[in-house]
Amino acid sequence: MSRRRTYPLRIVERRHLNAGSPDLKETYHLVLDLEHSPIEYKVGDCLAIYPHNQLELVENILSKLPFSDEALIPFDEDSISAREYLLLHANLAKISRALKDRLDCAECAHPLEAFDNHDLSDITPEELPTLFAKQLPRFYSICSSMSVVGKQAHLIVALAKNPDGAATQYGTCSHFLCKEAPLHTPVISAYHHAAPHFFLPESSETPIIMIGPGTGIAPFRGFMQERTCVSHCNKNWLFFGEKRASHDFFYKNEWEKWQTTGQLKLATAFSRDTAQKVYVQDRLKEHGKEIWEWLNKGAYLYVCGDAKQMAKAVDATLKEIAVEEGGLSEEEANAYFKSLRSEKRYQRDVY
Repeated sequence: MSRRRTYPLRIVERRHLNAGSPDLKETYHLVLDLEHSPIEYKVGDCLAIYPHNQLELVENILSKLPFSDEALIPFDEDSISAREYLLLHANLAKISRALKDRLDCAECAHPLEAFDNHDLSDITPEELPTLFAKQLPRFYSICSSMSVVGKQAHLIVALAKNPDGAATQYGTCSHFLCKEAPLHTPVISAYHHAAPHFFLPESSETPIIMIGPGTGIAPFRGFMQERTCVSHCNKNWLFFGEKRASHDFFYKNEWEKWQTTGQLKLATAFSRDTAQKVYVQDRLKEHGKEIWEWLNKGAYLYVCGDAKQMAKAVDATLKEIAVEEGGLSEEEANAYFKSLRSEKRYQRDVY
């Protein structure tokens, strides 16, 4: 698959959203400047970003190769330096089958582990790009509306961390965006990725119910900017969940302002603030009767965030509400939400 046409973007603002969190979480608000690119987006769309690999990891691998970091590497009918190839184009987060076979290290879990413990003296510049998978883009829901922010795209990015003994492994793209990418420098290689499956209803009078814990809140900030700026709609309901209200209530002032003006109905679930953990599905259950009333009035349902647990739990709870409040059988509840999906009234952006 050929690489999509990308554009160099600048981060012009990077703000830590949960400073002082006892859980040492790091979530950042990023503002990317689109002024010198043709990128235009709709609310619900994504930016696809190609990350730079961590400099320390690249330097470590280069130090083990039997040729210079300026040695020319064949790449896409051209040639680039070994440094540029490893920094921008090689997937260094996961060891490839080709590298395992080449170094006879089936037990290795990471490229650096393979390079640390095996003889590399006969690897050539021409062979290097055959040993790694291609770097793939990461997709981030845009959390802004161009009607409000103009030629900018706002993102909310959680720094992915995986403690591994004495060291911490970081997500390649989240670390690049949150820690390494310099501000005001066009180093973000990105393209616009439309999300035709995730969109607002045509009528501003149509109610919407948005369910987005954690960074799943991203598209709904864009939805609210669009609905309140363009149509001044007040039939919006957000269910948001995180760990602690004091540290993890992302964009708190904005949500509460919309709530105060009557443009937003807000339900929150902060799992570490109560003796018994409470999640967004629990808040949905508490408001089951009213949710069913909104659905009967034609409300659109949106779910964004974790696919493995949250989205499944939310789906199960919605079906319970249909049974308890709507008097449906389990089979009828399944058919009801299947129908909502086919009508594009139940939309999910889960990962």
